[in-house]
Amino acid sequence: MQIANTSAIAASAAQSQSNADQLAQNIVYSANIGGKTYTADLSLSAGQYVATVPREFPPISASGNSLILAENNLDARISLLA
Repeated sequence: MQIANTSAIAASAAQSQSNADQLAQNIVYSANIGGKTYTADLSLSAGQYVATVPREFPPISASGNSLILAENNLDARISLLA
């Protein structure tokens, strides 16, 4: 019985991770900083959410262990560069 419960927990965790992956891939983040609009792509890599503004040279990116933290870190990085 313990093995079945562990398997159910692992399956649930895998589904939650899959949902988080899909959420990150379907969100486009936009921020207006210093009168300029920055659009970032969000992804999940190695358990970290990564927000990247690919249209800048060099690309601007920041990460965090949640979407909100990645977005906040990206805002801070852009503000430093703007």
